[in-house]
Amino acid sequence: MVTKPDAGCTASGHTSSAPTLTPLSAILHYWLSARCRFMPRLAIIDQDVAAAGGVRYSQELVRALLHLPEIKEWDVTIVARRRNSAGFDAHWDECVSGTDARLVYLRDDPGRRLFDRLSAAGRIMGIPGTSRLQQAIPRLLRRWGTRAIREYAGEVRLWIEQYLEKSKFDVAYFPFPYMMECPAVSVPLVSTPHDFNFKTMDSLDPAHRQVMEAQMSGWLERCRKLIVSSEFIRGEVARFYPQFVDKVQVVRSGIPGEDSTTSQDDVKATASKFALPDQFILITGWLLPHKNQKIVLQALARLRAKGTDIKAVLVGPNSHQLGADYTGWMSPYVRSMREEADSSGLTSGKDYLALGYVGDLELRCLYRLARLVVVPSLYEAGSFPLLEAILAGCPVVCARIPPIEEQAELLEGNVTLFDPTSADDLAAKISGILKNPEEALSQADRARLIAPRHFAWRRTAEIYLTVFTELCRQSG
Repeated sequence: MVTKPDAGCTASGHTSSAPTLTPLSAILHYWLSARCRFMPRLAIIDQDVAAAGGVRYSQELVRALLHLPEIKEWDVTIVARRRNSAGFDAHWDECVSGTDARLVYLRDDPGRRLFDRLSAAGRIMGIPGTSRLQQAIPRLLRRWGTRAIREYAGEVRLWIEQYLEKSKFDVAYFPFPYMMECPAVSVPLVSTPHDFNFKTMDSLDPAHRQVMEAQMSGWLERCRKLIVSSEFIRGEVARFYPQFVDKVQVVRSGIPGEDSTTSQDDVKATASKFALPDQFILITGWLLPHKNQKIVLQALARLRAKGTDIKAVLVGPNSHQLGADYTGWMSPYVRSMREEADSSGLTSGKDYLALGYVGDLELRCLYRLARLVVVPSLYEAGSFPLLEAILAGCPVVCARIPPIEEQAELLEGNVTLFDPTSADDLAAKISGILKNPEEALSQADRARLIAPRHFAWRRTAEIYLTVFTELCRQSG
């Protein structure tokens, strides 16, 4: 754990009950102690670590904040889970490496880890029908136990409430205000509601949508400030929760990996590891109804019928479920995608590759290897894949929906848009790029040069820190 001195700290970061101090060291000790006492304390809490876009937003913002010169005047603690929602190591230690931030892993003790494991979906020893049984005890404890038992059994909000109040933070920021009720604390709260797809899309069943509605209302009411990444999402707050729109501030994100390097050796290694075809379309993200990836399979079938041979590569936490060798549980939407592929004569391994979850470096390499990227979403706050493709100089075809049109306008129209309800339109736009690669690459290059004017993590972090500072002043 990377630590930062608390009140009463010495220059070495260790406490001492009866230090022997020279006059000079006494002055230094007093200055450090006073500085530690009066530094504003910021907690950044990612209680879910949502795989794909959620955690990437959180971590890119954290990196940018921790490298601002002004952050030296703050005492910063990052609270997060070790693993993301897909079960992979989230690598938070890399985010705080080389900084003075403190890293605390949420519920990171043997007993609580055991309860979290019991609460996770999955069968016991692969036995059918045991998934619900595995989760029954923790759920009963969370429902009927005392506050202490409920916290121990996995009610994360209670753990966070206790931690925030005990540690006396001045501001707490939640980059992913979902999957949990808003903590009831006296600490001023800031959050980033990324989107409201549960209001209009069917990616969740009605019961889960009802829970999310109740939770989101609590977040919007209790947070002092709501930072969103697009005017579209500000409009969604005004549409669904007009009483809270005055709390909203639009702060555009940067581009994931904007300062990262990717060597040609990395690119070659990725191509070899996944046995990638020479030309392919790349689609990223969770396979979900509002992500609309099924339309890409439909467009591929239409291209095949016209003699255009181009393969698709899908990556994302559950995309491996499209693979021919996958026989486990799958969501209804993934099942419908497999049925679409079968009925269209598309074969896993031949016409499309389903790679599953990949790391950030491999993802950057895939953007560089792809002939084009398709973003078919029906609903988003904005698109990271659009920006990442542009950063890699890769042509991109995006759904014509308001938040992506907003990004496309900032990029001066250097994005190809299609009707996300029309496989024919998507097939035509893909075909146009394949037939005119020079123009497509030229368009992508123009967008790459324009993008930093509007999407830069340092600028994003500076505005966030201004918000945090203002809340500290108001509370002080």
